[in-house]
Amino acid sequence: MSDRRTGDTGKLRQRDRTLRIWLGLLMTGLLLALSSHAFAVEDLEVEKAFVRFQGEWIAKLTKYGKYGKDYVQVAEDETRKGNYVASYLELSKPFEYRIKKTGQKASPYVGVMRYKKMTYSSKGKTPEEASAGNFKCEHESVVTEIFRFSGNKWVY
Repeated sequence: MSDRRTGDTGKLRQRDRTLRIWLGLLMTGLLLALSSHAFAVEDLEVEKAFVRFQGEWIAKLTKYGKYGKDYVQVAEDETRKGNYVASYLELSKPFEYRIKKTGQKASPYVGVMRYKKMTYSSKGKTPEEASAGNFKCEHESVVTEIFRFSGNKWVY
């Protein structure tokens, strides 16, 4: 009778050990799934912050830079002497961005944004006529800027 109990106890111990192993694997899997979900949530929050940061950056450049009709420059037209060209610069909203993980603790992400810098101009026979004219975009260039995510915020 003792052999039978030992046998049953051995089977119970084996079953208990197997159950513990399966529970351990299940818990490990859940922890990995939750941690990868947490990383995905963090990535999403970092991306949302970068989208906001881009708008703030363009607004800051526009406010403190020389952009817009308030900064019209008038010069003599080099192609037609005696005529004038009035011009000013504008910035577009960002049209493209990407975020990359760096693997660095101090700055875990870098963000790249692209926007356009446009030159608007108008021609006239006098500086006043050129300044009051119908401005048209004469030139566009693409600007690429790189930012880092540090201290839980995007910085230049």
